[in-house]
Amino acid sequence: MRRYGQVKLGELRELVRKSIVALICASFTLLYAQNIGGVKSANGAGGARSVSGAENIDDEAIDEAYIDKELHTLIYGADCSCGAHVTPRSASPKSTINASNNSTIDSTKYTDTKSRTISFNGSVLYGGIFDNTSNANLYLSADRRISYTLTNGTLDNGTLEIKAICEKQSFKISNFSNGDFNIYLSKNPTKEVAIALNVNTSMKGYIEAFKEIAPFVAKHILGDREKQYAKISLVIFSNRGTENLGTFYDVQEFANTVNSVQVIKSTVVLTNAAIIRSIKNFTKDNGLKKEVYLIVAGSPDDTRNTQTMLNLTKSINASIVKNSPQNADNLVKIHAFALSPNLEFLKNIAKITGGTYNEANNSYDFKKQILTLSNGGKPFDMRKLDNQIRPSKTNKIYDPDNPQDKPNK
Repeated sequence: MRRYGQVKLGELRELVRKSIVALICASFTLLYAQNIGGVKSANGAGGARSVSGAENIDDEAIDEAYIDKELHTLIYGADCSCGAHVTPRSASPKSTINASNNSTIDSTKYTDTKSRTISFNGSVLYGGIFDNTSNANLYLSADRRISYTLTNGTLDNGTLEIKAICEKQSFKISNFSNGDFNIYLSKNPTKEVAIALNVNTSMKGYIEAFKEIAPFVAKHILGDREKQYAKISLVIFSNRGTENLGTFYDVQEFANTVNSVQVIKSTVVLTNAAIIRSIKNFTKDNGLKKEVYLIVAGSPDDTRNTQTMLNLTKSINASIVKNSPQNADNLVKIHAFALSPNLEFLKNIAKITGGTYNEANNSYDFKKQILTLSNGGKPFDMRKLDNQIRPSKTNKIYDPDNPQDKPNK
């Protein structure tokens, strides 16, 4: 009887897995049918394409194997079945040292270790989170593909061995002190945040506002790297598709990249694709809470898939914790910033995921809302922006300090 029950339970789990995959397949099929660029198909096609130049996708390309590959680290966790890892581009102002397999880098030979980074096996190294399951002094990167082991000494002065886990390559840093080469090892993981920013023309005033507050937002999320571990990803989206501009651990690198963002002449809002692209930056069971900041000025144009996307979001949050139900850190919260009134889709998706819905009437409100959220819900002193609250025609700001105050006559 017990064996019979186990068999039935196994069949039920397999049925649930197939149902989830089928739902995700349906979502991706609709997204591809509407020609969303920036995400490779199973046959290698990809890149940004215009909606007017729609390109048919073979339905056979969207199968279980493809979905398992695309969302593998989110649903199942990191392993070596997903191929080589490629670090998204970022605007790094630091000088990079290229490390080779079996080499040793001596920290004492560099007087400027804080202004340098190390690239190894195609990835820039930013450190990792302490692995509580190991008896060794082992730390793992947020994507769980790089390990850092203190083989002797302490974090103040020791030998650090770095391994590319899947590629089975390694090198060492001698006389390592935590923070050298911007490699920080932490026992205090906090969160990973993906910011999805719509770059349509109507967003111009808000994008300029976001550029102004980007250093503050990054500082709030990333905190002091000597005391905590966090990361930010930046995704932009328009009718040209979605693009991942990078994953950031450094405030200035994030601010520099945000400052390079430009609006695109477009009225199309591919919100569903932006959500999918954003959550693909997360890895299961890495100890980091997961949040998406979705910033958009209009209703999604991919309305045929809106309900499917709401169902998909529910299913993703259910599936990513099915093997570790006790770990709530794996749940994805979506915080919506609606820059137009009454965007029901954003209200629903924020509610479903336990996130917040923020509706801004102008740039001042938008800045205050996102600064408060990124600051852990604590009010932000807007005077820190040096009172540079510049109005624009789009955002209708009348008072440079507070739009609710009457202008001086």
